Amino acid sequence: MVVPGAKLFIRAMSSAIASAPANGQVTLSREVREEISHWRFLESWPGFLPWRDEKHLRLSLSVDASGHSRGCVVHSSAGNRSFGDYWTEEQLALNTSTKEMLALVNALKVAPPEVEDCRVEVIVDSQVVIDTVAGQGSKSSPQLTTATKDLYLILVERNLHLKLLHVSSEHNRADGPSCHLSPLDYTLSSELWRLVEDEFGGASGHTFDLMALGSNARVGRNGETLPHFTAFPSPCSSGVNPYVFPPLNLIGPVVRFLCGFRVPFTIVVPVVHPVPFWWPWLMGFVSARLLLGSPGDLGVLKFPSKSGFRLVPSPVSLWACRVSRF
Repeated sequence: MVVPGAKLFIRAMSSAIASAPANGQVTLSREVREEISHWRFLESWPGFLPWRDEKHLRLSLSVDASGHSRGCVVHSSAGNRSFGDYWTEEQLALNTSTKEMLALVNALKVAPPEVEDCRVEVIVDSQVVIDTVAGQGSKSSPQLTTATKDLYLILVERNLHLKLLHVSSEHNRADGPSCHLSPLDYTLSSELWRLVEDEFGGASGHTFDLMALGSNARVGRNGETLPHFTAFPSPCSSGVNPYVFPPLNLIGPVVRFLCGFRVPFTIVVPVVHPVPFWWPWLMGFVSARLLLGSPGDLGVLKFPSKSGFRLVPSPVSLWACRVSRF
């Protein structure tokens, strides 16, 4: 009670001590080092945990995870709002319970800033998640314990009181969003993205991915994911050299919007017939372009699937255009 989450951050140390030989030597594994480093904040921490205000703000969520994606439904008097995303290549290999926990973590991460010092009620269909949160970690799954630590840190940062409610899968409203799989969420292959980055990114590379998901946003030259806008709640920021790969029906509005700022940008567009209204207009602003692929080419586009983003034959010719002639 005095140190919330203490059990969650001593599991590796306790296990190392229990398995140490009689002479008392403890193996300093990576997990043990991380836990010792965590507790060193006590050496210089001048802070405190505030009392939780008994405000009327109360957030109600349903979360769920499938093998390939996660989903969340926010319940409010104005109606339900659904959102979700696919798992990254690294997350696809995680066990089911860890994915369920990460679905909860990501739902709280994107909650509005005003959601703090309040109570959060979350509906889940995983009893393992409920038991792991109550027991502060898992004895059998280090992955699940690590995800639970992420949850704990979010709760502390926002001073939230979490209440988990269990329902069966068929009554979980987040079951639908967690099974989301849309061909509109396609993205360039990694090889072609590097080609576009080298050709049009300049000395520092592109700084902003205008349309993306958290799972397929492009990685810049510094190895970090570019700030990006998403269709659903997600952390993002702005840049000055955007890269954008919009859906076909949004190309015209996107080009008109970006050209109004008179800031150079790179856009990936398909060649379709009949020629759309925006094609000649766009070409008037293009200073350079690069053919990325023709119909039937492999290694051009990646589409989401239940086993992650996978390469498929390109249905159209695809061009990367540098827009800078205003």
